[in-house]
Amino acid sequence: MVVFAKGSIIDKFGELNNDEIDALVEIREKLSKDIFENVYHKKDALFEILRILLVHWFRRSGSLQLSKLEQLSGYSYPTVAATINKLDDYLIRYSDRSVELKSFPQRNWLKLITMSDETRLVFGYWAYRPKSMEDLIKRVQERHENDIAFGGIIGARYYLPGIDLVGIHRIDLTVLKWDSSKIETLIRELDPGLKKIERGTLPQVVVHNLTRSESLFSQGEKFNIADEVECLLDLHEARLESPFSDLLEHCKEQVNR
Repeated sequence: MVVFAKGSIIDKFGELNNDEIDALVEIREKLSKDIFENVYHKKDALFEILRILLVHWFRRSGSLQLSKLEQLSGYSYPTVAATINKLDDYLIRYSDRSVELKSFPQRNWLKLITMSDETRLVFGYWAYRPKSMEDLIKRVQERHENDIAFGGIIGARYYLPGIDLVGIHRIDLTVLKWDSSKIETLIRELDPGLKKIERGTLPQVVVHNLTRSESLFSQGEKFNIADEVECLLDLHEARLESPFSDLLEHCKEQVNR
């Protein structure tokens, strides 16, 4: 008998043969997928769809078909269409059922910022005697995984090299649809001394879990970088308001160049 909790094995009784171990792997993957889709599903479609539209607008990537938004966000077509209607004042609609932002959606952006603390899937960690930030960064790089990226201060410096930031007081990582056990494994590999933050403690490593189908990561020289909106939300979450404003203005200026 094997006991699961939240998709992870917490206890087992008896010895397993090879066939049973293979079956166990399949069961665990299925349980983890179901938990992620059902328990950790996004709370508000507007939050996710607006983020996707903003990333494409910042990058001047052109319009997006509603079916593509459905695929990226993980929401049904009726939900996507209803959400798009809420953003209608800021959108250009095309005859092929594609849309794009025509200007920065200030009112909805403020709503997004307000919602971010509740809607993002955030895991914060700290250690009494943490490893150096350089060592943690190197350990992430050594994993060579496509579904993890640096955000926060590191990401902000990628998008705006001259941004006014001194040092790195925390590392923000963005992962794509990871279950909790995979996140915990990552943290143990980075630094076994890292523990989940307690009330009143500041995190030294923060993991943000994306729920959409595609990461929208940028390819940095040495590692992946989380998208512009993700990095902005990281700076806001860390209360780095001045760099947050600088990066936001830079991203908006890039659109008009």
